[in-house]
Amino acid sequence: MVVGTIYLQRNGWIFLDHSHWGDELQSSIGRQDPNLAELFEWGESWLIPTWSPPSGKDKQYARGSLLDLDNRVMVKVVVTDKPNALISLVVHGSGVTSMLVARKAVLGTVMIRKVGMCNLPAYVLAQTNRSGTLCVGVPLENEASESETRSLSDTQSFSLDLCCPF
Repeated sequence: MVVGTIYLQRNGWIFLDHSHWGDELQSSIGRQDPNLAELFEWGESWLIPTWSPPSGKDKQYARGSLLDLDNRVMVKVVVTDKPNALISLVVHGSGVTSMLVARKAVLGTVMIRKVGMCNLPAYVLAQTNRSGTLCVGVPLENEASESETRSLSDTQSFSLDLCCPF
């Protein structure tokens, strides 16, 4: 006898890679879950920033979509790796410009790597369950005062507690 369990994510934001789901994401996911048959695409109808795919031969990227399972909102993105969190950078009249990141905990510190950019509806700020401070190329507060004289290459690049994990 074989017993198995399937866990279905029913809320929050998820990343769906178009290479797996295809470019007709709405019909593909609608066949899987009838509640997601009608998705609202956030993007081209609004005056929002757009980003070009990474340039260079060594830059591999994937097209995908961020999907809010609660509100059925879909945002198309281009990423260099699978994102698992985002950092809100700018709030403006057409939404929230955010950096998509791949985060991992290393020795009690959260390290991140930028994997893409996107613009999300403003309601994403109300969904935040954690927030923190982003330090880029500056020493951490608990480092010795000698750190003020160090070059940027000697300082810790990223240390933060992120908001909105996927």
